[in-house]
Amino acid sequence: MNHQSFARRPGTPASAPVRTPGTRSKTPRSNAWHPIQNTSFERLAPDPKHLVRTPGTRSPLPSRNNLAHTGLHPRYSPLIHTRDVTDDLSPTHGRTSLLPRGEPLPAIAFSATAWHPSPCLPEGFPTMANRQNLVVDELLTRPSNVCPTLFVGLGGCGCQIVMRVARHLKSRPDYAERYKDLTKFALIDTNINDLELHREDADESFLISDFEKEAYANLASGKLFLEADDYFTQWVPKDYRFRAGDTAGAGQIRIESRLGSYYQMKHGDLVPRFRRLLESLKRHEHGHRRLDTSEIRIVLCFSIAGGTGSGSFLPLAYMLRDQARALGKPNMLGVCVLPAVFEDKTGANKDGTFANSYAALKEVEHLMKLGSPESSFFPTDGIEFHYDPSDTSKRAVREKPFEFLYLIDKPESFSVDRPVDAAADGLYLQLFSPLFAVQAGDYDNYTQHQRFLVPHDFEAKGIPGFTSFYGSYGSAVLLVPTDGLAEYCSRAAALNIMRQSFLGAIPADPLYNSLRSHPEPFYEVTERDDEDARPVKMADFVKKEEGIRHLLRDRLFQKRVRLLARCEADAGEFGRFMAIFRHGHRLGEVPRENATWALDPERLTPDREQLADRGMNFSIGALTLEALCGPKAGAQPGLLAAARRAIEAASEELEAEVSVERNTLARDLVGRALYWSEDLKRRGQRVLDQGYTQHGIAFPGLEALLELNFLASDTEDVSLAAKRFAVLAMRDELRTEMRQPPAPTPFELDGIDDDEKIKEKDAPDLIRRLIDQAVERATHELLSHFIEQRTALRDKLAESLRILRVLEQGFDAFERDQTRQLERLREQGDHSTNQFVLDAEAFQIENGRRMWDFFYADRVATMPELAMSNPHIQQRLSGTVRDLSLRGSGSTTATLNQLFDALKSLAHTHLTRTLCGDPKIADPARRDGLTLAQALELEVVYRALYMSNLEAIQQRKDAAITEVVARYRAQPAERRIDLTEAIHQDYLRDKIRRVVNERADLLVSYDESRDQHGGVRPNHVFLAAIDESFRDTTVEHALDGANLGGMRWVKQGWHNPRQIVFYRAVLNVPLYVFGRMSEMKDHYYRFKNLSKRSKILHIDRSWENTLPDLDPDTAQEQHRQEQMRANIVNFAALWTLKDPLTRQGYIVLRDGTYLLRDPQNPTSLQSASSDTSTGFKPLGERLAPAINALPGTLDAERVKYLPYLQLLTAVREGMAPAVLQQIVTLPFQWRKNRDELRTQYGTSPSPLQQLKLSDFTDAFNRLREALDGLLEHLRNIETERITLGGDASANAAGLTPAQAGENLRQSVEILRGFQQGWQSMEQPERSTSVPPSFRSLFRPLGEDELHNTLESLRIGTSTAEPSPERTPGTRSSAALDEQE
Repeated sequence: MNHQSFARRPGTPASAPVRTPGTRSKTPRSNAWHPIQNTSFERLAPDPKHLVRTPGTRSPLPSRNNLAHTGLHPRYSPLIHTRDVTDDLSPTHGRTSLLPRGEPLPAIAFSATAWHPSPCLPEGFPTMANRQNLVVDELLTRPSNVCPTLFVGLGGCGCQIVMRVARHLKSRPDYAERYKDLTKFALIDTNINDLELHREDADESFLISDFEKEAYANLASGKLFLEADDYFTQWVPKDYRFRAGDTAGAGQIRIESRLGSYYQMKHGDLVPRFRRLLESLKRHEHGHRRLDTSEIRIVLCFSIAGGTGSGSFLPLAYMLRDQARALGKPNMLGVCVLPAVFEDKTGANKDGTFANSYAALKEVEHLMKLGSPESSFFPTDGIEFHYDPSDTSKRAVREKPFEFLYLIDKPESFSVDRPVDAAADGLYLQLFSPLFAVQAGDYDNYTQHQRFLVPHDFEAKGIPGFTSFYGSYGSAVLLVPTDGLAEYCSRAAALNIMRQSFLGAIPADPLYNSLRSHPEPFYEVTERDDEDARPVKMADFVKKEEGIRHLLRDRLFQKRVRLLARCEADAGEFGRFMAIFRHGHRLGEVPRENATWALDPERLTPDREQLADRGMNFSIGALTLEALCGPKAGAQPGLLAAARRAIEAASEELEAEVSVERNTLARDLVGRALYWSEDLKRRGQRVLDQGYTQHGIAFPGLEALLELNFLASDTEDVSLAAKRFAVLAMRDELRTEMRQPPAPTPFELDGIDDDEKIKEKDAPDLIRRLIDQAVERATHELLSHFIEQRTALRDKLAESLRILRVLEQGFDAFERDQTRQLERLREQGDHSTNQFVLDAEAFQIENGRRMWDFFYADRVATMPELAMSNPHIQQRLSGTVRDLSLRGSGSTTATLNQLFDALKSLAHTHLTRTLCGDPKIADPARRDGLTLAQALELEVVYRALYMSNLEAIQQRKDAAITEVVARYRAQPAERRIDLTEAIHQDYLRDKIRRVVNERADLLVSYDESRDQHGGVRPNHVFLAAIDESFRDTTVEHALDGANLGGMRWVKQGWHNPRQIVFYRAVLNVPLYVFGRMSEMKDHYYRFKNLSKRSKILHIDRSWENTLPDLDPDTAQEQHRQEQMRANIVNFAALWTLKDPLTRQGYIVLRDGTYLLRDPQNPTSLQSASSDTSTGFKPLGERLAPAINALPGTLDAERVKYLPYLQLLTAVREGMAPAVLQQIVTLPFQWRKNRDELRTQYGTSPSPLQQLKLSDFTDAFNRLREALDGLLEHLRNIETERITLGGDASANAAGLTPAQAGENLRQSVEILRGFQQGWQSMEQPERSTSVPPSFRSLFRPLGEDELHNTLESLRIGTSTAEPSPERTPGTRSSAALDEQE
């Protein structure tokens, strides 16, 4: 077949310029199309004569760069190369056209507004219409649907929550479009270091500790030169000393934090900056802002365990509410983290954090009562609270600080390592999903019950109840971690591609069984090709010198290629290694036994045709070896031969054109010969540099070879291993040095002098002689240039080989390291697997193993886009090696990492688009990517394969997985796993139930036994957001049968096919339903009762001792004790007073029952009948009930008991010191009774005995408290009469002012004496008196007695005699004798 057969194909216009195979187009690309003057044509049709495409050439379509003159963007031009149109990787890459080879492109209709392919375009031609979905319903979100939201993080914990929500939100693809302008994040802290961690991510940050606290407090409290600020002194304790300096943090002291926020609101810019931040949320240009409401949502996140959040959240909440109210309708939500979350960090300071928290909860509950107007305890005048010093008119609050307060605690039902992050996840998932709207709809049905306090029966008892504006939540996500999966698979794909580029082992295909059965030749090689050369085993390479070691590695690589190619040739297969072999040999050469080769003449013609059609993509060696070394070993290089032909042709033209004018001197003719030589050299140089064409085949020139284009752009379809094999073949033949020719002699005309004129008859011969000399000179210079460039090329090839050798040599260690990293990534996951604290992953089975390696083997390893044959892969491989060869490379590890990173980047780009999807793609499968439903179904399959082949997988790992997956996919459909079978459905249901039961639970310790009584109506929310893509899937059937306990599915508004969000919440409950309240209370009172405390607990001094407890049982007990304190003085008075007639008390104890005597029927107890209805009224069988029953009994028959009422009033007014004299003895008596009974009962009293002990303990404590209170009351009365001159004549006893004053004075003295006596008993170390019987011990010694004592001590003897007086408290000897 000669090259003329390529001149014209059927259908080619006769006028079309003919281009022979392997040659470059003579028409420049820039002129291949007629220039377009404007784009308003009705039709744009290229000239058909420019559309002829012959084998071995590229499509004549213009490149991107040459489309500029068309006025069209290259991406959308109908003239663009097909490869450029398709953005994604596909198996068709490397084809220069989708049309049949040699066929011209059809005409394309085009107008000024749009272009459309003509009907003759083949189906599937890439266009805008079938590449992208121009209208994506999922992205058409309803506008005016985003509520302006401000997140405020207070303290370290609050900032952590807010910033995690921000990171979640900012990772959404619609953040910039929908949320960026309508959601803001602000941080407040006392620690500048913590603030700096998040300053760049927050919209605002505030440091509230940058001032001198102690100095400012002294100034504001009037201790320095200014008057006291009453707005400040209202809440600051008088004796409290703030920490000195501008120290970071609040030291876990709540009031320190309040001082910081107070200072910044009054003297800083905290308030105006928050105002500006809120105003930015309400700008009219925000098209996504809700229009149906003026709501501004503020989410305040804080912890109450430390100082910063715990001390400032209430003032800041009210300040933010005020600022938002000026712009719209504020909706304050709080997220409050309880101290148990930090229990492992606080250590010895646990009591302080728990005490802080209980104090903060007491305060917030106190203010939350402003949200229950139907309660009889509702503070109609508000509650005094100086929260905003920037406006001192704000001295009281009249509404609750939060609409709702979420509590976050360490849950007891399951374990969570990072509850704070889990709280942030749940907050994000509910607020930025349809779940919040559904929850809010349910919650509205319960708000009517929040107008009352619970338990409802407390109001009738006169006990303040509790609000129910509290709740908690928890969430979990079942997801497919596409980012982590893409990272793992891209790494595995890059490693696999590199592995295939180095022939480290015999492939496992049956094709190579013969070599695998006798593998010795594969692992040994000789240093040279001599027959007597001894083979060196691969394990012995390290024993050789470095140069020999490198040579052996190169030769072993070549040998392996030839051995593997021989296996393919024997099987009649033209496989991967035959393709590699072809690139290192000339045309017609085929592999033979023992890694040799020979010429097969029958292969010459088909190989030449392929070479003409595909060029270097068919064989690098066939072109480069002939160009550089000749058609066979020892022949003249093709480039030199072609250059010589070009010179000779030019010389013939020159000879025909040159003429000699008359009188031309020989000197002048020789001078012209120098010019001829340069011109001839340029002609030859052009061939050497640009290559030549022979027999329709284009051979490369030195320019392209030195640029190593054959390793990159010219060989897109060639593997890296094939390029290495070609380079080794080139290097082997270029090793033969070419001798430099001798220098040519100067131009000369023998026998003719320089000044002699040229005769006309001699001119042709002289010209011929000079042209021959010019040819010789030009040929010499070209040969020298060729040798220099050949040497430079050999050096560059050596560098490429060095890099490839380094890559191969270091690849084993690199592969082991990357395999370990892959395994670590699969085991530990990445950010996508840890995106949410409480999540469950698809592809992760019950033992925690991620099945990413199965997914890679099943769905990624076989992707043509990531195959070795893909031109993009080869281009990236070769381009990286070429770049390293040209600029030099670093260490082995660095070089391997560069190559690995390049391949991973290419794979990751494709896999990210494939797994994560693209919402603009019309094809639903490509738009959604890998959905959760698909991933779970694959997980079931992989789990079954893994558990069924566990032993083999543990032994052979990836190889076994690849084999198992391939065998499974090769089975017919009826033999594959049926996902509807019960065993697989049960697995899916169990996985989902575990997510719900073990992760999607409340982030709090919750006491269910306390949320169903007293009128509490908890709102239990259990929702799950699921995408419509689950419809009619195996997963949907499993979900239907999972029995998830009343969970509601939310589908509307949720468009995420890769996640299911499970959300659980409890709303509308009081604080006392949450666990650990009793523990916090214990620490609170223990800390509060310390004699020396390091800090105060409350942020307002008026709250230190006035706020009610948070436990309903304690509240009832305190109410009972208050009643008892109020009644016990009356009871004690009637108990101690004696009736003058019967000499018995007015309250008596008979048969275990306390009885109240009828004052009008003075019957003695002994004469009374067993029926106590006559003359006596039973009060109770125990002391405490009897005391509490007394006021009701007296009030029920006021006329009957009027004498008692008058007497008791006089006692409480201090008019009966004689009665008080007897009453004050009762606490001592009751305590003595309790102590005697406790001694009598021993260490294990019975329940009845324990009740009696408690009765006496309660009685003396309440009476002591009541007497202390009575003392304070009487002191106030006495002080008023002394200072204000009050009238003492109006008294219950009818005494004169003088008598009343004296009795009041005596009553105060008696009570003061009682108080001092009780304190001396409780704290004897602080007593200032001793019993009279011991006072004689405190007399001073006489001087003689002291002198004698000292003298006896000095001489070591005792001369002192015992006193004859008996020591108080000891028995006399007579008494002891009497006892004996």
